[in-house]
Amino acid sequence: MGKWPRYRNRHRSKYSNYYGFIVSQNEALRVKYFVVGFICFYGNFGIAQDSLNNKVFHPLLLKGSFYQYDVFSYEKAIKCYDSLLSLPKAFDILGDLKDIIYCDVGYRIAQCYGALGMYEESVNRLRKSLQCGKLPYLIYMDLSDIFLKNSNLDSGEFYLEKAYKIDSTTEQVNYGLGIVASDKGNYEKTIKYLTKAIEIDPCREGAWCDSYRIRAKAYYMLGKFELALIDINKHLEFVDLGKTEVMDAAVAKAKILYSLEDFKEAAKYYSYYLSQPRYDKDGLIMNMIGLCNSNLYSMDSLQIYADRAFYWFKKSAEEGYFEGQFNLGRAYLIGEGVDVNSRLSYDWTLKAAQQGDELAQYFLGRLYNDGYDSTWYDHSKAYWFERSAKLGYSKSQYHLGLLYYWGDGVRKDLERAKFWIRLAKNSGLPEAIEAYEEFE
Repeated sequence: MGKWPRYRNRHRSKYSNYYGFIVSQNEALRVKYFVVGFICFYGNFGIAQDSLNNKVFHPLLLKGSFYQYDVFSYEKAIKCYDSLLSLPKAFDILGDLKDIIYCDVGYRIAQCYGALGMYEESVNRLRKSLQCGKLPYLIYMDLSDIFLKNSNLDSGEFYLEKAYKIDSTTEQVNYGLGIVASDKGNYEKTIKYLTKAIEIDPCREGAWCDSYRIRAKAYYMLGKFELALIDINKHLEFVDLGKTEVMDAAVAKAKILYSLEDFKEAAKYYSYYLSQPRYDKDGLIMNMIGLCNSNLYSMDSLQIYADRAFYWFKKSAEEGYFEGQFNLGRAYLIGEGVDVNSRLSYDWTLKAAQQGDELAQYFLGRLYNDGYDSTWYDHSKAYWFERSAKLGYSKSQYHLGLLYYWGDGVRKDLERAKFWIRLAKNSGLPEAIEAYEEFE
């Protein structure tokens, strides 16, 4: 699935503003329990419990609980909250608000456990808080957050949908559903929810915003490259240069531009990514810059593009990136940006094939099959075609089928020939479709 983006838990209880009112309206209790509340602020719970012998609620203990929560002292906050819940009839003083605040205290205990990484306990507390029936939207959102952080997409989506049924007008629930849809590969659904999230709460300059980037990915995966480019440009308006987010966005924009065959602009954004010290050893990006220049050379036949392509393929290959190794081998084979060298072509192609690259394995099989230079060994061509074919590469499946059909380098086996050519045919390979008709 890719990495789950940090969820923006911006929903806070709408009843928080009542706590100050409660304290000010109960001056006598505020004075009586000042020491207890003060102790809770500083986390001395033994003394605080000794002060609660009369089992009476005091607002400052509640306020102390929220203080510990707000300063991220979650273990102390849990002790404060549990002290409140342990008092019989503790919430009666709150009148009509007692049920909602009792529920909110349980909800916040669950949040504290979640913040401490104690997810099982947090889930149990949240499900218990659901029984009060007062804060279902917030509880469903927190439950979804926990499951998504633990890569449980189905359960996360289940609770998001429950929250959506309660209130479909918040940016958070639409954003969450859009993220889950993206991780599940449902890109139409991703666009639907993220479009609604953006309409509800448009991104603002300087604000944390990821909806445009993820929607751009959805458009890209659906082949709607122009729309993807619009969204990634919008995303770049809201990220600070040099941060990880803008680096990811720069690569995303380069991929979109490459798909639109704007190779010069694509190379520019890939190069920007590599210009940052943290990313200057990225073999994949080096290879992509090489491909941009190789495509430009095919279009314009300017030698400078061939030279640049070879330079970046070589750097990528030396970083150990398998596609860079394969492309460098190809450059040596056809003399793109370098003199033809069949020995080096073979060596670099072999390195890529040994890393499991099915295209390099196919290419190596073709080198053996065609008897290119000194690489003619019958048994090896079947070996590399088969490795590539098992990875699903249709051309290797087709050629392996032909080897079995003719008994070329392998024992003749028409059933195996038919099996491999059928797989290639099912992938839509034209020559395999034609060859398979002969078996029928």
